[in-house]
Amino acid sequence: MSEGASSQPDPLPESSALLELIDKAAGYFEEYGFPRIGGKMIGLLLIASRPVSAEEMADLLQVSRSSITTNLKTLDLLGLIEQVSVPSQREEYFVFSEDGLHKLLEMRRESTSELLQTVREKAELVQDEQVCQRLERLRSWLQMLDEAYDNLLQAWQQRSETPP
Repeated sequence: MSEGASSQPDPLPESSALLELIDKAAGYFEEYGFPRIGGKMIGLLLIASRPVSAEEMADLLQVSRSSITTNLKTLDLLGLIEQVSVPSQREEYFVFSEDGLHKLLEMRRESTSELLQTVREKAELVQDEQVCQRLERLRSWLQMLDEAYDNLLQAWQQRSETPP
């Protein structure tokens, strides 16, 4: 390892609290449909004090390098992570994207909107009155969520533009 890399702070202090945070993030992001490893990677990048290489992720999270590589591709395609260069290092390093939290909200909204659209289209085909009532409640609930996500996205955008 070069002198520059060894002087950088450790991206993951050996703290049970931070390890617990990574594990909680993994569970949370599983609800978004990410594999558990992808969620752990997001958690790690959120608490890392510097860019982290794929090799470091594999070591710190105790998973295979191929699993890290697969999840990196997915997280990159979704715009949740960014590849960055580190001076005097040839390896690829990664950070959580500046607009990653916004993208996560957009993903939730898009998923809700897609289901809402399908419910609207298919509910007309249902003849059973009880099923129609349940679908109408679902449509109403999804509409409320869709509007809430729109409001959350606007609020997050405003908050992101305001310095802390």
